[in-house]
Amino acid sequence: MIDSSSRAQSLAMLNAIKEKYASSLGNIVKVRNAPISFVREGKNFAVAADEATMNVEAMPNDLCCKMPNLVWYKPFVGLENRKVGYTTNASYTGNSVSEQWSRSGENSAFYGSFAL
Repeated sequence: MIDSSSRAQSLAMLNAIKEKYASSLGNIVKVRNAPISFVREGKNFAVAADEATMNVEAMPNDLCCKMPNLVWYKPFVGLENRKVGYTTNASYTGNSVSEQWSRSGENSAFYGSFAL
């Protein structure tokens, strides 16, 4: 877990996101620093940042989408060996950016390897 970043690091990350993903993300309405945790145990992934969390599992036997036309979006970053994961939980419990929401029990995540 990374607990803090300098102002220069935060601005550099914000500028990189704007430069590479502005057309995908649209307007950035709020920026704030928060600790981020990422845990990978085998083929299970857990990500948390402040009021947002996501838990994803690999599909059984590494199965993936058999119908590519059902994959209606691409990850922001190209992934090596991209696979669709099973979202056990994804939620936002805050109120500063949007309404609270929660989704679970669906094949709605991508996972794979990438390098910046």
